[in-house]
Amino acid sequence: AIGRPGQTVGGRTGNDPQGTEEIPPTPLYERGAFGGLTFMVGSVAGMIQYEPVGDEGFGYDPVFYLPSFGQTMAQISSADKNRISHRSDAARKAVAFLSDQLSAISGQQLAEC
Repeated sequence: AIGRPGQTVGGRTGNDPQGTEEIPPTPLYERGAFGGLTFMVGSVAGMIQYEPVGDEGFGYDPVFYLPSFGQTMAQISSADKNRISHRSDAARKAVAFLSDQLSAISGQQLAEC
């Protein structure tokens, strides 16, 4: 069967080279994790400027102006960029979400005892 290693369908496992049945991947949301998919979206306030300024970073960093810094993303330190980036914003939201989910699960388990 074609599928993930160790997955079984029709008595065959996903790593059985003799199998012919395809095993479709199962998305996380279909497995019931947290009742569905949850996306974390981050943002950073800024604007696009015409002239690139700065040598650090990549992509749009030299033209993405940050009013709060008075500089482009390509001019600020890596530490500041990592602290304010849309990725770090999304990661903070993910940590808070997972912490809430864990607290809810832990609370349910304590209530069942």
